[in-house]
Amino acid sequence: MNKTNQPSFDGKLNKAKEPLHILHSDLMNIQTETDEKYVFVIIDEYTRYTWTFPLKYKSEVFDVITKLHTEIERQTGHKVKKIHSDRAKEYMSERLINYYKKHGIIDEQTAGYAPSSNGIAERYNQTIQRGIATLLTDAKLPNDYWMFAMNYYTHIKNCSPHSSIETTPIEGLFDILPPLHRLKAFGCRAYIQHPTLTTNKISPIRSPRIFLGFDKQSNGALIQVNDDILTSRNVHYNESKFPGITNINTIYSANHSFAY
Repeated sequence: MNKTNQPSFDGKLNKAKEPLHILHSDLMNIQTETDEKYVFVIIDEYTRYTWTFPLKYKSEVFDVITKLHTEIERQTGHKVKKIHSDRAKEYMSERLINYYKKHGIIDEQTAGYAPSSNGIAERYNQTIQRGIATLLTDAKLPNDYWMFAMNYYTHIKNCSPHSSIETTPIEGLFDILPPLHRLKAFGCRAYIQHPTLTTNKISPIRSPRIFLGFDKQSNGALIQVNDDILTSRNVHYNESKFPGITNINTIYSANHSFAY
């Protein structure tokens, strides 16, 4: 296999000059009862904007990279120039190497077995594991809900100031202000609101629902109602109450959509 497009990484960070110049990626195992056993992390070095994807199989890495590459270039107008990763075999498939060559992307890999050389992604792996655990604990939700927690934690990080840049990741990459008014306490009590039949006024459904973040396609709030997950833009929140889950065993298959 020709690997001339795969320079080794010697541990020295080549500073990104603009958004999407260098993407860092890593695949992390996660202990879970769901079908998804891996978390695939991609971080834009320049803005620190992060994408996280739950995967069932390592082979899905190719599809995630190629779809993300197409969508983020269209959304931002910037070009991906380099993707940094370790030497795991999912990054060394012939079709991924050929894809990089076709699109002029430099495939930069760590030297040997040196996880520290993939520092940006490796550090985020530790951060997101702690973040998922904290959100689930505070919300009194079981581990089945880890994908909800992961997606929402990633969203919060992208909307929060980062010490390495002068702004938030979402501003740096997409040039939009973070929607801070929409950030609610994960797992808090929520009420879906509907217009009444006799008036046009909004009235809430008065039984406890649980806020689980936002849908990536519709951008509506994800609300658990019994065994179902509903999406709504008309929601009232009580951030001082956390109903939690005791008997319900809903498992969510995360939506693989990359648009903000």
